Amino acid sequence: MSTQVLSIIQVVTNVATVVAILFGFWQVRIATIQLRKQNDKSATEFVLNSEGQFDAMYSTLMGQSAAVIRGCFPDEIDSAWSDDDVKKYVFYLRYYGHISRMVYLVRDDTLDIGMTGGDRDKFLAPWEARLAIFRNDPIMRRIHENAVKFRNYNDHMLTLSRRVFEA
Repeated sequence: MSTQVLSIIQVVTNVATVVAILFGFWQVRIATIQLRKQNDKSATEFVLNSEGQFDAMYSTLMGQSAAVIRGCFPDEIDSAWSDDDVKKYVFYLRYYGHISRMVYLVRDDTLDIGMTGGDRDKFLAPWEARLAIFRNDPIMRRIHENAVKFRNYNDHMLTLSRRVFEA
């Protein structure tokens, strides 16, 4: 074979090698992105499933007597509340917890949930507006005060709650 043909083969081989290396890097990058999205999906499902287990507990608790509920939340419930208020406390506590769950997932910027910052704000706006309906409700205010006092909710929820109840 001539030197010219060998040079052409060598150039084609070098180009093919570069293309193969770039393709390999591209595949690794796509695999990494997919793995991260899968991890984020798993983390989101874990939070929803873990937190969702409390829902069953609260549902069961709503069917109990006010005395049982008072015994479960001795430091959180106002002793002057009526039995109906105590039952309402459990429902509101569950509702507040659900909003907290949504706020945690949407405000955690490390999770890729397919939303931009503006999309996240729009998604949470109705939740914040709904919470604001209870701004003057003494039971929901107590839940907010307990959340701040005991810090048993995520920081993003506490910030939102302060904005709603301490405005």
